[in-house]
Amino acid sequence: MKTILRAEEVTKRSGNTTILNRVNIEIKEAECVAVMGPSGCGKSTLLYNISGMDVITEGSVTLLEQELSTLSEKKLSQLRLHKMGFVFQHIHLLKNLSLMDNIVLPGYLAKNESRTTINKRAMELMEKMGVSHLANHDMTEASGGQLQRVAICRALINNPAIVFADEPTGALHSKSTNEVIDLLVNASQLGTAVLLVTHDVKVAAKADRVLFMLDGDIVGETRFTKDGDQVENRKEREATLTKWLMKIDF
Repeated sequence: MKTILRAEEVTKRSGNTTILNRVNIEIKEAECVAVMGPSGCGKSTLLYNISGMDVITEGSVTLLEQELSTLSEKKLSQLRLHKMGFVFQHIHLLKNLSLMDNIVLPGYLAKNESRTTINKRAMELMEKMGVSHLANHDMTEASGGQLQRVAICRALINNPAIVFADEPTGALHSKSTNEVIDLLVNASQLGTAVLLVTHDVKVAAKADRVLFMLDGDIVGETRFTKDGDQVENRKEREATLTKWLMKIDF
């Protein structure tokens, strides 16, 4: 499979504090990767740094064969707009726009397609996410789970190569959590790479593989395979993760 993102020896320092310590990650096309670890271990910092939203101290990050540190801020912004999608725990939608308008805005800014085509894709995404009936509504008329689905639609509107999701289910109840993660996993199965940060074993268990962070470093990884075959049983996946977490001295 094609490599979408490669981070090599990524280090982030703030004063005398090392937040990320020579981290190496490779994300491939159509792959869903989860990052787990205790609060303060550097999970979100990793996501922001390898997406170019923050600047690394040392190392390199390559997205689709473009090394981020070589790009001007304008070109980096364009790369994020065209090739990356973002989903956050706190849903950053514009309150003065309808939900439909929030979704199509990045498409209009990218100018890759006509507005008619973008509007059509937005409605198709909303239908897949089960929120098409809310197209002309505002934020106050939708639940947290529905708003997160809208945020996923917005993240996917420009057909990104990768979606970065930072605790996307952190503020949701269990039913909405399952629905939102299933939507992100489905996006990865259709070709979009997904890198998500989570503290929830049930969420991470739906990824293709899980990276474990501690003190700014990747200290372990698990792939859900057994005797060369993919492990499909949810409980077995969760048990595997729980054993890993118990083994690492958090």
